[in-house]
Amino acid sequence: ELIFEHPDLELCKSGVEIIDSPGLNEHPDRTAIIEKLLKNTDAALFLTNASRLLPERERDLIEYVRTQATGSTNKLPAENLFVLVNFMDLLDTDEDRQDVTQRLEEFVNQENLIVANKNRVHYISAKAALRKQDEYLQSFRVFTQALEQFLTVERGAIEMRRFADNIKDLIQIILAELQQAEEILGGKVVLSQAETQKILEQIGEASGRDVRILALADQLRDEVIEQAIESIDKWEEGLKERIVAKSQSWHSEYSHLWDQKRLIQDYTNQFVASIQEDIEQWSNDELEIRILNPALRVIEEFIQEELTALQYTSSNSSEEINARFGNQLKLIIDGINDGISGTGGFLGGGAAGVALAAGLFVFTSVTIVPIIIAAVIAAITGSFGFGGLLDIDGIHSKIKAEVITKGLEKFDESDESRETITIYNRIGKVIALAFNSRLEAADEAIKQIIGCYENALQMNEQNSRISLDQAKANKLWITEQRLELEQLKNNTESVVK
Repeated sequence: ELIFEHPDLELCKSGVEIIDSPGLNEHPDRTAIIEKLLKNTDAALFLTNASRLLPERERDLIEYVRTQATGSTNKLPAENLFVLVNFMDLLDTDEDRQDVTQRLEEFVNQENLIVANKNRVHYISAKAALRKQDEYLQSFRVFTQALEQFLTVERGAIEMRRFADNIKDLIQIILAELQQAEEILGGKVVLSQAETQKILEQIGEASGRDVRILALADQLRDEVIEQAIESIDKWEEGLKERIVAKSQSWHSEYSHLWDQKRLIQDYTNQFVASIQEDIEQWSNDELEIRILNPALRVIEEFIQEELTALQYTSSNSSEEINARFGNQLKLIIDGINDGISGTGGFLGGGAAGVALAAGLFVFTSVTIVPIIIAAVIAAITGSFGFGGLLDIDGIHSKIKAEVITKGLEKFDESDESRETITIYNRIGKVIALAFNSRLEAADEAIKQIIGCYENALQMNEQNSRISLDQAKANKLWITEQRLELEQLKNNTESVVK
């Protein structure tokens, strides 16, 4: 982390902190940090390149950012998301600029990414703006003014709405609990022994289903990890052959006579990019689609069956229990089923393949590329040298071959030297994260169900000890609290409007 203070900027004078984050697809640990930042950030700026506008990976990422910014898996527009298209100065013609504008706006509108007519999409050139070129300086000022307008005016309204929604949700929960307490006091002060025993059985039933879900998840996770390891071993077996094929399209403008080191670095960077592309292909086609997603569907369906069975068990309970807990249990179970159905893949976002590949690939470390370059220079200079060679294609082919040989050696060494984060461990980690997100959701639902029953037992025990007069007084107090909460809810809604 590097903190740079710039008090001369107007935004900074107003207490704004601008965070330049690592990419979401760099590493799982950094991805987790960005996810946390997104949930506590007032505005998110998504930067894309006009010359290669929103490739598939970036489309997945921006939809994922939208999900984190809105806090909802539903495709709601993000009011605090700005999309910046940089490098507009690299587009040669007005037709190219119009094409970029049209394609971006079609994507934004189709996917419902941002709030319409809120000045959230901007086409800029940062370099040209720094050089004070009029056209691009103006477009950059339009963007900064839109950001300032959002932070100083619009953000407050959004925070108020979010705060009001949280208050209403909390009020709704409290009202439901007060309703339940009122019903118990309203002539049903004490549960019979049979009813108490029935509730204890329901608690046991819920705990048992939690154990069954966990057992199946453990079994499926182990099977998926085993299949993934077999698949990655096959992937590594054919890696060199595929990289050699990809190297046919590598190209460099540097001279093998005058820019030897730059030439080797250029090919080394292309080698690294080729491995990145290859492992992304494997993570999408093999790990995610063929291996992981089918297993996740199995555990999701099983969770939904188990939770639905709990609801069915509740419906077979006596009228006494159902009158108190039936609706509350149904809301809990329906809510978690909807949540699991809407997760849409690994980590509940659209960036599944990207996140998986990022979790596996750590070869682009700044310490690795220089090592490859040094090894290739030493090997080439020592074996056949550069001097006097007129066969340019021949020497470039030899350099590519040496880059591939030394690069793959370092790739293997980089994996073997990290005993605790080998590629197999990283596979296990990303698979475990995918399963854990489902298990945590199911576990939370079952805890809520058990809490519902335990609350009933506790209230029953309390009410069995109090007098009828006290029960009436409690009921009056509950009525007063409900009226106050209803009034607070109405006031909150009117303030936001």
